[in-house]
Amino acid sequence: MQIRDLAKQATTEKDQARTALVDLMIARGSYVQTTSNGNPATIESCGLGVAAARTPVGRLSQPGNVRIILGTVAGQMEVRWDAVEHARAYSVECSRDLHPREWKLVNSTTRTSLIIENLPPSEVLVFRVAAIGGSTGMSPLSNETARMAA
Repeated sequence: MQIRDLAKQATTEKDQARTALVDLMIARGSYVQTTSNGNPATIESCGLGVAAARTPVGRLSQPGNVRIILGTVAGQMEVRWDAVEHARAYSVECSRDLHPREWKLVNSTTRTSLIIENLPPSEVLVFRVAAIGGSTGMSPLSNETARMAA
């Protein structure tokens, strides 16, 4: 029992020492940030690293491999696509009309799939996806994919 108590005490002391060290490092970093005025040479002379300059993302690529999987429930479909690097979200559009297409936003999501429910059976639906983000705000639209609802 006494060994267990000593181990708990040692762990508590270690945690307190770690917290004190973290607090000191934060204070040091704040001091260097304030007094260096962002000068990289001054920051490095204090033994701290300088963050790499951010580079613009540029234009996002088109989402690829768009596919539709029928759901386990009637009137349900799942639209899936491959992730686009640096995309913040995705916009999914659908057209219930084959000719001419009349695109409507279904939803936006941060995932690479979207479940759509309450679809009328035997209706052919066409989907396309765009990635949101980058320097242009939106990627080119994906290739269209069509499927009949079950």
